[in-house]
Amino acid sequence: MKLFYSDARPYPVGFEDELKKRGFDVVAPTQTPLDHPESIELMIGSNYFVTHDPAPFVNLAFLQLNSAGYDKIPVAKLKDMGVVVCNARGVYGQPIAEWVVMHWLISLKQAIEVYRMQTSKVWKNRSVKEAQDQEILILGTGDIASEIAKRMRPFNVKITGVNRDGRSVENFDATFTLKELKDRISNYDCVILTLPLNPESKNLFHRELIDAMKPGATLINIGRGGIIDEDALACALNEGRIGYSALDVFETEPLPAESPLWDAKNSVVSPHISYSGQYSKERLAKLTLRNLEKFIHKQETENRL
Repeated sequence: MKLFYSDARPYPVGFEDELKKRGFDVVAPTQTPLDHPESIELMIGSNYFVTHDPAPFVNLAFLQLNSAGYDKIPVAKLKDMGVVVCNARGVYGQPIAEWVVMHWLISLKQAIEVYRMQTSKVWKNRSVKEAQDQEILILGTGDIASEIAKRMRPFNVKITGVNRDGRSVENFDATFTLKELKDRISNYDCVILTLPLNPESKNLFHRELIDAMKPGATLINIGRGGIIDEDALACALNEGRIGYSALDVFETEPLPAESPLWDAKNSVVSPHISYSGQYSKERLAKLTLRNLEKFIHKQETENRL
């Protein structure tokens, strides 16, 4: 079967050779758009259909995304074409969770301010916080959110999740619906966003919701940049209403030089690297090979959208 290997970047070295060993006729892109897309039956990658119409891929039957997110990809159109689409849920949860916990602890211990004092050669006592009894709110209760909750649990915190229907989820002490967010957000010391970008979440954290957060709270976003009004957040940080933010995703990436977030007080701008880890590529490769085998043998694939 002819397989379009459209994005090698997230995969380990030698993965294309592994595909060939398993009998796939691999087409790697030397130019875009791809010549003869009608010949492709299987596809690996997340970026090609962000900028190219899937319509010419009339014989495409299976697409394995190398990302967990898929808001920029025309999934509905692909499914209407009869394509089985699977994402990479479960691949990146561990490194992302570690990144989130790191920044939460940085906020508690005021590590950024301590570093500023060091660079200025200032010795000054500061009062910092313990983790115990913190109220943590995680928007989303999927794989990544659960990995975060599991790693925060040993700190003796209370973890609340937000999902569409308020259903109970393992690793969360409580849950409530997105509709209740505005009335309840002021209760939480740390708010973590793991949501995909969709009509419900776009610009969800507008100025009014940011202003409704607990004074001095921490805001961490590893979901999608379009969820937050970035100008409003920068303003809240500079005025001290938000105590700390760590953002790994932005509405425009790379983040434009004129963005106020670059210089916002107590804010970390991270270049979309929270998913990265020395084992991520291997996990993705194993998932992709499993799904290819399952699809070819007419078995239920993992992470089907």
